[in-house]
Amino acid sequence: VVVRQSENEGYWSSTNLEKYANPIFIKLCREIWADCPDFLIVGECLGGNMLENRQGILARSGVIPRLFKLPVALASIFGKRLLKDGKMTPCHPQAVTALKSWYESNRKFVPEGTYLIQSSSSHSWPYPALLYGRGAWSAVDVLFLMPDIPMTFMGEIHGHAYRRNITSVYQAKPVPKQALSRAKSQLHIALEEQDQAEIEQQEEQKKQQLAPRPAANKPQTEEPKKIERVKSAKSLSALSSVAEAKKKDEEIAKQIGTQYGFDLKEIHLHYENRRKLRREKAVLRYGKLVPLEAKHSEGVHSHVLAFARFSHAQTAIIAINFTDRDVSFFVDMSNLIPCLLYTSPSPRDLSTSRMPSSA
Repeated sequence: VVVRQSENEGYWSSTNLEKYANPIFIKLCREIWADCPDFLIVGECLGGNMLENRQGILARSGVIPRLFKLPVALASIFGKRLLKDGKMTPCHPQAVTALKSWYESNRKFVPEGTYLIQSSSSHSWPYPALLYGRGAWSAVDVLFLMPDIPMTFMGEIHGHAYRRNITSVYQAKPVPKQALSRAKSQLHIALEEQDQAEIEQQEEQKKQQLAPRPAANKPQTEEPKKIERVKSAKSLSALSSVAEAKKKDEEIAKQIGTQYGFDLKEIHLHYENRRKLRREKAVLRYGKLVPLEAKHSEGVHSHVLAFARFSHAQTAIIAINFTDRDVSFFVDMSNLIPCLLYTSPSPRDLSTSRMPSSA
């Protein structure tokens, strides 16, 4: 089957797209699950033009959707417009209602009980430290305390801001179209560069072994030093990019401000704490999301996100501050009252019900 680039074909162009699951995915899942019932199939759902609401189709077809819309919504709160190729342009900072729109759009046409994976970045985007600056800590809270399954990238939890071979990290150059189809993993790129360097080193050693050696009694004259030939533009750029990435990381860490309590070298502790909290509190994994409002004396706070994670056993009230300073607010929990009243038994039920012997 030959599929034309950037065009919908077959099932994706049919009128039954919104009614039926993808038959190829169904067949694939059934064949895999026949041998490995616990095998999980994850599908990247990039979104964009002609790719809207694909998460619902993947979920109905047995595939767990992995979404990439969260960094775009978070970047808009910090006054950045994040493009698909990794470029960032300034924009007017959006209120936290941008996250409400993001959450609701993810749930469109998705079956009840669907598992969704939220990515902290993508293959072609910088790390959260560069995207959000001091807001990286708040972004971690959103990733781990919201209902969906969090997925992070190797290196971000250690406070790195820059990534090698990522667009617009060092310069704002357009990405070739062929590079947008699928980005190689950092491990794959590193292995390729290592293999290339080893091959060039072996060839250089062979040349030195075959070269004629001067006689022992013949006086040697000092030859002028020659400029070493550039062996490979690929290996050279890889070495320089590693050094430059480290230098850029240090610059970003200084700009964010270690003296103000924003130390990127310690952000891994925040990741570990939120991951541990999610693992220990079942309500953060399975609880219902109830939107709340953070308010101050003049109305709703535009940069404090408040919500509740509710279950019959536990309730968590969460407020995330997206500014880089302390703020005062109170949480309006009016939306949570119906949930509490619905699950709370009436006095008559308490008087007629049989209490457990251990109570």
